[in-house]
Parts: sequence; C-alpha cells; structure tokens
Amino acid sequence: MMTYSKDVINLESEADFQKKLIELLHCFGYKVCEFRKARIMKGGVDTYRTPFGADGVGFPDLFVLHPDSGVSFYVECKSQKGKLRPEQKEWIDWLRRCGHMVFVWRPDDWDIIIMPTTGGLASSIEIKEVE
Repeated sequence: MMTYSKDVINLESEADFQKKLIELLHCFGYKVCEFRKARIMKGGVDTYRTPFGADGVGFPDLFVLHPDSGVSFYVECKSQKGKLRPEQKEWIDWLRRCGHMVFVWRPDDWDIIIMPTTGGLASSIEIKEVE
C-alpha cells in the first residue's frame, strides 16, 4: 500500500511531485495525459523542451479525467518556488475563459489535493484553483 503523506515523500522537485501526483490520480481512477519534455540539442547543448507545435507553448502539464464521474481538469505542476511563465498564465486564462477547470499545484498543496477526511481527490477539485 502506498503512503501519500508529504512528510514521507520527497516532493521538492517538480518532476518528483508530478510523478507522485500521477500515481495518486491513478489510485483514484483518473486517466492522465502527461505532456513530457523531450531531450533536444539546441546550440550544441542538451536541453529539455516540451515538443509543442502551433500555439502550444505554455500548455498545462497534465490533462486529467475521470471516466466514471465525467470530471476533467488541467494541472500545471510547479516546484515550491517555481514561477508561472507568461505563456503558462495565458493558457490558464484561455482555458478558464472557455469553462475548463485549471489548477496550479505545488508540493505544499499535497494535503489539500489528497483531502483524506473528505473522500479523496474527487472532493478537492474546487480548491487551489487560482495562482
């Protein structure tokens, strides 16, 4: 059985946080589409970029849906001190104006995301929507 207390999980990096968040979402029956960074050479240097075309720069990290409840939302994962880039803020604004739920979640939000006393993640969707 997995333990999901932020006290026992190292959630310092965005990548670690995102990985644990996806595991948690799967435990609650959610399906997750993750937009992963790819390793590319730019100016002779290895770097990581999410390979989006057209207007996709800044699109949220995850699209999440629950096939039984019909709930769907987007998540931008950030490290504790990570800042939203202007393109990310733009996408979040556009998606919200179109009626989509979009969350910016950080490691310190872990207990709010889990909400163990209220039945789990499905009960916490209305919380932590605004950055």
